Amino acid sequence: MKSSSSPLVKTPKRGSASRGGGWWLLLVLAAAGVALLGWLVVKTSAASALAADSPYVAARIVPDDPRVAFGIAMTEFMTRGGRVTDRSKERARRASIEAPLAEEPFLLAAVDALTKNDRPRAERLLIAARLRDPRTDLTRLLLLDTYLRRNRITEATGEITALSGVAPEAGGLLIGELARLAQSPETRGPLEQALKKNPAFRDRLLAHLADNNADPDLILRIARNVPAAGGASGPQPWQGRLVVSMADQGQIQRAYELWRNFYAPKAPAKKVGVYDGGFQGLPGSGPFSWTFPASPAGIAERTPSRTLQVDYYGRDNAELANQLLMLPPGAHRLSIRAEGDAEGEGSKLSWIVECQPSKARLADLVLRKLTYAPRAMSVNFTVPSSGCSAQWLRLIGTAGEFPKGQAATISAIQVSAAG
Repeated sequence: MKSSSSPLVKTPKRGSASRGGGWWLLLVLAAAGVALLGWLVVKTSAASALAADSPYVAARIVPDDPRVAFGIAMTEFMTRGGRVTDRSKERARRASIEAPLAEEPFLLAAVDALTKNDRPRAERLLIAARLRDPRTDLTRLLLLDTYLRRNRITEATGEITALSGVAPEAGGLLIGELARLAQSPETRGPLEQALKKNPAFRDRLLAHLADNNADPDLILRIARNVPAAGGASGPQPWQGRLVVSMADQGQIQRAYELWRNFYAPKAPAKKVGVYDGGFQGLPGSGPFSWTFPASPAGIAERTPSRTLQVDYYGRDNAELANQLLMLPPGAHRLSIRAEGDAEGEGSKLSWIVECQPSKARLADLVLRKLTYAPRAMSVNFTVPSSGCSAQWLRLIGTAGEFPKGQAATISAIQVSAAG
């Protein structure tokens, strides 16, 4: 739309003409023109939005708009595993003549070339698509794959860097693609070389692989071959996630070995009983040391005096502390020393032992009639000979019909062989 200074839209001067009937006629005609222009703007905007999100609806409004042809072809591409009907391909090809700056025809043609294993042609088409729209993440992901397969590290690094800035949502998409490439023997080595030049994604990739149960040897290889960004030292989040993932998969002994290597090299080579049973704050976090889940129903935390302070509000069930044990089959005794204000009636605090992963409960030690005079409490239990290679020790709060807060200070907890 032109501004009022445009020769096509004159602002009437005040005077006799502005007060005559001719001015009213001009006003009516102008209003009609604005309405028509408004409809064209709405139609064009609708076509643009619908072509991307609802191309089949857009086809009813503007069937000849090239964006509609591109939108239908891309919809088929996304929903049919990369397959596009010949009719849609031809419509997109014809539309590309009317819209030579559109990237979709080149992207679709590149995918077609890739399916025919014609990688040189696919690369040329992808570069042409990228020139037309540098922000299309799919184009850049396909180029990244192509460059890694051809061991072109500099170009691959450039695509990783560009993808990281394409859009906020591109980060997750990129990590998923990097994980796929990391698990392919053909692209694993080149990917490591590219990550060395841009290590910002290294830890996110390792965490993604751990969360998705990737081969631990692969994760450790990448961690070994690609230094952390900025010379980071100390435990990394991906390490804990790898240990937890392996423990969840039942690889208990190896998970413990990695846990020692990452966190607590002075811990016993074979875990015996409870680690940090005196709440000293020994090195290491879950699952083989203490984890204190956050909960609005209560809190458990170590104190400077080497105790575990527990406040449970009694209104909702909650898990307040846990640790994974590796007890052998046989008879055992769970013992604690505690004080506080916990009657164990209605709402209650309990230490329980459960098999992993079956959750079969082996022991339940309720903190009953607890006062501020410290006292010892214990319970015996038996670990079965099969199906219980690890056990969870948990501190849980169980809500009663009439909620009542429970408080305890625990100075020691241990699990030993029962005599």
